[in-house]
Amino acid sequence: EEEIRDYTLDKWYENYWILVKWYYKYKKVEPLPYLEKITVDVAEDGIIEISAYEKMPIGCIMEMGYYLYFDADGVIVSTKMENVEKLPVITGLKYTSVKLYEPFQTQKSNLFRVVMNIVMQLQKYEVTAEEIHFGQEDEVYLLCDGNRFDLGTRDAYDVQIGMIKGILDQGGG
Repeated sequence: EEEIRDYTLDKWYENYWILVKWYYKYKKVEPLPYLEKITVDVAEDGIIEISAYEKMPIGCIMEMGYYLYFDADGVIVSTKMENVEKLPVITGLKYTSVKLYEPFQTQKSNLFRVVMNIVMQLQKYEVTAEEIHFGQEDEVYLLCDGNRFDLGTRDAYDVQIGMIKGILDQGGG
């Protein structure tokens, strides 16, 4: 809270609410790496309201005993000891770079796009997956509701995940 306040109001005019109001009427605040956006509103009575919107994680990877949550751009936005968000865990990949507030990088650069495609398709079709596993030959295995689906090796998995949605909806497995 204090970091966001200092970030947005660390200007010489911060004690003059009318100047703050004028400044933020024409200027947007560049968000911090872990935030989607920051807005600053100033009421007529001089009360400054800062709203910060966190980036929504869409998946996570496990590294050094921590769950590292990433957003739609692959940027690591938070870390936790447990998968409290119940998001799909990506396993079986080797990473060349995993840094907080930066996109993770896989040893094979094309696999980053594959990971993002799978996670986006899971969201699109509202399929809950516990794990997305990459095998020795980069083949994908999806674990959903206690079922294992072998998806093979592709660049995009929209058809396969759509079919999994149908299977899960029918109660099959």
